[in-house]
Parts: sequence; C-alpha cells; structure tokens
Amino acid sequence: MAFFKAYTHQKIFFKLLISFLFVGIIPLVLAGFAYYAVSYKILLQDTGSRTYENTMLVSSRLDKMILKNSEIIDAIESDKAFNKIFESGSDEPLGDNDKANLYNIIYLLLAEKVPKVGIYVMNASGSNILSNKQIPVEYDPVKFHNWGIFRKSNSEKDRVIIYSHKMKEKNITSRVLSIGKAVFSDNKIVGYIILDLYREHFTEMLSTTNNPDKLNIYIIDENLLLLFSPTGDQEGLLSNLSKKVHTELKPFTLFENGKQPFLFSSYQSKETGLYIVGVQGLNQLINVTKIVILPFLILAVITSVISFFLAFFIARSFSQPLYEVIKCVEQVEKGDFTARTAIHRKDEFAILGKSVNAMILKIQELISNIKQKERSLRVAEMKALQAQIHPHLIFNTLEMIKWNIRLNNPDEASHIVIQLAKLLRQGIDTKDEMVTVAEEITIVKIYLDIQKHRFEDRLKIEIDIDSGIQKARIPKYIIQPIVENSIVHGLRNKIDNGLITIKGYGIDKDLFFEIIDNGIGMNIKKIQKVLNGDVIYGKKPNGTGMQNVMKRIKLYYGSECGLSIESKPYQGTKIMLKMRNDVII
Repeated sequence: MAFFKAYTHQKIFFKLLISFLFVGIIPLVLAGFAYYAVSYKILLQDTGSRTYENTMLVSSRLDKMILKNSEIIDAIESDKAFNKIFESGSDEPLGDNDKANLYNIIYLLLAEKVPKVGIYVMNASGSNILSNKQIPVEYDPVKFHNWGIFRKSNSEKDRVIIYSHKMKEKNITSRVLSIGKAVFSDNKIVGYIILDLYREHFTEMLSTTNNPDKLNIYIIDENLLLLFSPTGDQEGLLSNLSKKVHTELKPFTLFENGKQPFLFSSYQSKETGLYIVGVQGLNQLINVTKIVILPFLILAVITSVISFFLAFFIARSFSQPLYEVIKCVEQVEKGDFTARTAIHRKDEFAILGKSVNAMILKIQELISNIKQKERSLRVAEMKALQAQIHPHLIFNTLEMIKWNIRLNNPDEASHIVIQLAKLLRQGIDTKDEMVTVAEEITIVKIYLDIQKHRFEDRLKIEIDIDSGIQKARIPKYIIQPIVENSIVHGLRNKIDNGLITIKGYGIDKDLFFEIIDNGIGMNIKKIQKVLNGDVIYGKKPNGTGMQNVMKRIKLYYGSECGLSIESKPYQGTKIMLKMRNDVII
C-alpha cells in the first residue's frame, strides 16, 4: 500500500518510467491469463453445449413418457365399457363381473409399464372407483372438487393435464407427477381418470438415456418445486437452482453452491411446462486450465529487463506534452476559456492538443445551451403533470355513467355524457396550457353539474369570484382537482347535505382561491399525509390530485406559492391556493 501511495504522488514522468519497466511483463501476463480464459471458455462451451443437449434430450424423453401415459387415459375415456362408471347419475356400486372386466382392460393397457404406474378411474361422485393402488385421501372428487388435480382438470375440458403434488404413502411423503383428465358428457363432468408417475419412473427413464458426462438431472415443475433429484437430498442446491430457472435465459451458465462451482443448464418443455435442469461439477476443468499460465510468466520476466533501457526515453518523450495539456486544463478550470495548448509535434499528442482546444470551444457552447434546455425541461414537466389529471377525472365520471345505466337512468347518463364531452373538449385543446379564471371556473361548473346527478339535492354550490380577476390567466385544471377531492373525500361519507364554496380574489399581484366544504374534515396528521401525497382513504392510496396541483403551482410560480389546508374532524375543510398574475417561466 505504501508503494502505491508513493506512486500516486509522483509526477507523470516518474509514473511513466515505472510503468514502462513493466511494459514487457504485463502484456505477457495478460496474454497468459487470456489464453487461460480462452482455453477455459472453449472447454466450458463444449461442456455447456453437451449439458444443454443432454438436458433437451431428457426433456424430450420425459415428454414422450408423459405422452404415452396420456394415451392410456385417452384409451380408457374412449372405451365404451367404462361408460358404466361415467354414466350420469350412476352412483350404485358396480357389480363384481363389471369390475373384473374393467380391471382386465386396465391391466392390459398397463401390461408393458415397468415400473407400474398408479391408475385411478372414478365417477364424479366418487361412488365408483377403480384403482390398482391404495386410493390417496386427496383423490376424493367430492371433498376436493375445487382443489388440486380436480380443480385443474375441471378447467381444461377435453385436455389431459399434468399436476405435481406431494403424496403420503406408508408414512413416506414423496412428490408425484399426476396425469389427469376430467370426463365430460353434455358439458357436465361425469368422472375423472388419474395416472400417477413416481420417482422410480423418472429413475428408469434416466437410466435408459445416454449420459456420458454423468450429468446430474433434476426435474422442477412449473411452480419451481422439486419433482425429482438424483439423490433426493439436494434441497439446498435446488433452492439456488429454482431462483435461476426463470432469470437465466442462456443455454447454460455458472454458479456456486457454497464454494463448489457448477455448470447449470435448464430447458422448459413446451408441451408440459416442466423444467429439466442439468448440473455439472467443474473442479477438474478448472485444475487443467490453470497449468497453461506458467510459461507466460517466465517470458514476462525476460521481457521486463529489455524494457528497462527504453523506459526512460519513452517516459520523457510522453511527459512533456502532457504537462502542456495539464497547464491548459487548469486555466480552463479557473474559468479562463481563452487558454489554448501549443504542442508543435506531428504525433498523437498534437491531436490531443487540438482536441483539448476544440473541447474548450464546445464547453462554451454547451454552457450557453444548458440554460435554454433547463427552461424547456420545466415546461415539459408541467405538461406531464397536467396530463395526469385527465385519466383520473375520466375514470370517476365513467364510473358514474356506468351506475346510472345499471340503475336504468338513461336521461341522467346521457346528460353526464354530454357534460363529460365538454370536459374532454377542454382537455383536448392543448394550444394553450394557461386559461383565464373564468374559463377554469367554467370547467369546475361542468364537473359540479356532473356531481349533482350523483348527490341529487344533497349537494349545494356557492361560487364567488371577484370580477377583477376573471381575465387573469392560471394553469388549466388547477382548481377542478381540489373541488373533486373535496367532494370525493369530504362529502362522500357525509349523511346530511353537503356544501361546496369556491372563492377567488386578488391581493396586489397575488391570486387566492379558497375551496371550502362542510364535509367530514381531517386531523393534523392526515393533513400532513395529504400534503405528502400518501394519505390513505379506505384501502387505496390517494392524494395524487393534491400533489399534482402543488407541483404545478410551484413549477409555474416558484416556491413562494402553493397550497395550504385548514381542517378539523367533522368541521369541514378549507383549501387555499396561492398563485400570481405572472409565471416565472
């Protein structure tokens, strides 16, 4: 550390001198590491490609195994002999002869299946069930009709589904892959066919799959739950793999489980949605590739001796023009944009000097443009804030129209649509983001007319705007959101009549607008939340309208203007807007 600290405090000449002493060794060392990396990458690419190909092969084999077992389900469904189970209303137990005939059909279909699968054929009421194994408690179609494999089968008409779940057998809990299908008759579920695949089926499939690299294969279901692992005790490893299955989109990648490196490859079947994960250890591959670096280190030492004789002359040649550039930059840093470099050479340092001179001229141009861009940015931000008002207002109005239509009030719905059209026409007109006070009050009146249809005679409005400020220009939609908040959050839960009072007046160059309601009011804590934009009404966060208005006022008029709230619980609320007759942008 002391060496590096001393090195950083040296002039450029000595830094170059010291650096060039290593010019012969560092490239070779880097080349050695590069060769190591390339060799390792080639071996890794080859191993990864084989791993991915084996993963795809296993996925294909698994798809075929599931398809063959699905054909058994289709065969049972299409066999008319099983109609005795699936007939609607047939809840009486089957006779012994009927059961024997049906079991013979099932055993013929399963004759070549080694290991044996679990098969369950049942009617919708569960009164008749044929199975070649003990019936699990979760295979009750009445009790678990809307759970597990039954719920998934019910939603997939005429389609075979797969479902991964845990099953307890002989006090041992293991994960099972079930293939199931709901049997329909006249669009009504009359029965189910379920075929279970166990751990031994996956083991058998993998044992007949070509796997020369001894790849560890894991099967993960579509919910990222472990269905099969080669040893059954890899939960720690699989918790790491499950996180990568969705995030790693490459054919293969590396990861560490503890300190042990692995190569990871996953493939999701397009047919079943199951993930096949291949994992390959890499310790041997890493050890082999490390050996190649030693010859390059020896060659680097020899080259460094030769570099010593050239280092001094090259360092001096490089340092002089750099000092010239540094001197010029220091002058520019102090604000002297008349400074220029004077490097009289025909190499790259001359290009550097010209580039520095050009950069100084460019900086002068950029500084002059920054102020103009800042103003344009403020204007764009104000337009974005104004645009937030419209979706919120339209949504609330459309909700009112919807309920009037549902309540069979077409006249009121029609009137509200007309008023909404007027509001939209005002919003579409984007030629001027500023309107007169009279025009803004017109927008408010249209909105209040819509709200009167909601509150009927329970809403009264009083508007008192000084004639002297009627032609003053203010931002469009600056008062309406406040009136909307007063109605929605102040009067909505009020039992008796509501009153909204809107006042406007001017003092010197300032404009003041008061929106007063006799609603439910709020305490000091909630006022602060409203001003911060995180107040909670019911289950949904609100306060967006308030925040929008406050931001727009400050953008137009500066930090001295804004919004204030006076309120007490159950005593109404008074909101005051302060603006000016002129804007700062």
